[in-house]
Formats: sequence, C-alpha cells, structure tokens
Amino acid sequence: MFFLRKRYLARYLYKGLNLDDFDVIDILPQDRHSAVIIMKNKHSYAPKKWCLQYRGNRHYFDTEEELNAYFKERKFKNKMKGRKHYEV
Repeated sequence: MFFLRKRYLARYLYKGLNLDDFDVIDILPQDRHSAVIIMKNKHSYAPKKWCLQYRGNRHYFDTEEELNAYFKERKFKNKMKGRKHYEV
C-alpha cells in the first residue's frame, strides 16, 4: 500500500527540485496537477533548514514551526500528517 501511495505522489515531483541538497519529507496534493512539497535540507550547516515548494515557488524557513505557521496561514489542502521521508 505504501509503495502505491509513493508512486502516486512521485508524479508531483519535477526536474527543478533541488534533490541534491534537500530530502522530500511530504507531498501534499492540492489538485490533479499541483502539490505542496515539504523538503528538509540535508546539510546541518545550512542557514535555512526547511523548504516549501508550490507551483514552482520556493519558500525557505529556519524552523519547522515557521514552516507550519506559513502552511496554516496559506490554508493549503491536506493537512500535514506525521513527517514521512520519501526516497526519490
């Protein structure tokens, strides 16, 4: 079941994502064509640890709390559930 979900969500990933420096933590579909992608920086020395991408726009955050506040403020669909790491 998890494998099928992972394959379904992989369609929302695109070439412009910086997967060299970031791990995909969660993919939250908003409609058939777009999703909010939550990413965490792989490097401990990076100034901005978190990234939220939606429709090609990137927003960077120092803390997970800032990310969550932005997510709630924008009222995205599909609440963030437990953090899941997706291998891409």
